[in-house]
Amino acid sequence: MCYGRFCYQHHKDHGCHDGLHPDDEFVSHGIEDWYQPEISQMMRLLDRDLIKAEAEKIRSGHQVDQVLIPDHWRDFIGNFRGSCNFHVKIEFKDAEPLMMRIRRRAAHLYPDEPLKINFQSEVATNQALNKGGVPVPFAYSRPVDSKLHPKLLYCYQDWLPGDMWRPFVNHYTRHSPLDDTSLQHINGIVDWFIKMEKVNFGKELVKNCEELDNPGPFYIKHDDDRYDHIRAEEDGKVTGILDWEWAYTINKEEAFAAPNGFVPEEYHKGKNDVLSHREQAMIEEYTSRGRPDLAEYVGIGRKYHRLVDLFRENGISIKLVNALERAFLGLTDHQVNQPQNIEEWIEAKKEQYKDDEGLKFLLKKD
Repeated sequence: MCYGRFCYQHHKDHGCHDGLHPDDEFVSHGIEDWYQPEISQMMRLLDRDLIKAEAEKIRSGHQVDQVLIPDHWRDFIGNFRGSCNFHVKIEFKDAEPLMMRIRRRAAHLYPDEPLKINFQSEVATNQALNKGGVPVPFAYSRPVDSKLHPKLLYCYQDWLPGDMWRPFVNHYTRHSPLDDTSLQHINGIVDWFIKMEKVNFGKELVKNCEELDNPGPFYIKHDDDRYDHIRAEEDGKVTGILDWEWAYTINKEEAFAAPNGFVPEEYHKGKNDVLSHREQAMIEEYTSRGRPDLAEYVGIGRKYHRLVDLFRENGISIKLVNALERAFLGLTDHQVNQPQNIEEWIEAKKEQYKDDEGLKFLLKKD
């Protein structure tokens, strides 16, 4: 059963039987529970001929060799899949491949309209960065005359070669001192950020938001810049960065903080004062290139890591709340007299803001 997921056969939140088991009831655990029945439903809507026609329209004058749709869902997720998207590789006889990127519904349970808006934002972000000279795959919106099933939310993107940088993926080597190839990889990331600096936006984009006092310019932030989205060749050279669905525009200090996936082990224990080997290498590389401003943003970026993580965490602990407060107030990890639990923190804030009209309203409503 879909258990409340937004499935591909129906429009409303419900429990539907997919027929994957003899008793017509879906019972699963682990990876199967994460991908099924959504992936089987989605695969039934994929039409090789229609995908081929759309791809050849994008790559005008070039012929598709094959559309790689595996026969079994386990093979499908073993190739090109992410937490929030499925992918189909389209190979040409005489041109670079395309990727069909299909947004998942079951990952976050959003209705279709927010997902469509989110997809439009991702396509626009990829196009703006690519046209600005940043190594990001160009994206193509779903054709307005597409004959594929309307429940498929997808776009096409140019193929980006390379793989995730394995030393940063492995838990046992992620926080180790960097060897020469990993330093080469960091240098490539610095190159990439400097190219990102060219793409900014004036305040006219938010001219109706009077509460935003920052006059700009604003820069694009990836917002999910873990190590696995940064693609590289075997020598560490960065080929580009994938997965821009959550990107947003923000001030330069936050946009040029180190990638969120570069924090040290101590960070997850509520510590702010320690920089990782990767962050230190970025600072050194920026400094060697005469960019002390960007080096400084790496050094002071911990508060932005804390803020984004606080928004994304399912479980909030007093350790992380205290770390966020210290990061924004410029306090060291040796700061004393911070609350020892969430209840104590709430009571302290109630007292601190007891005259605030907004808090009064919330407490009254509660």
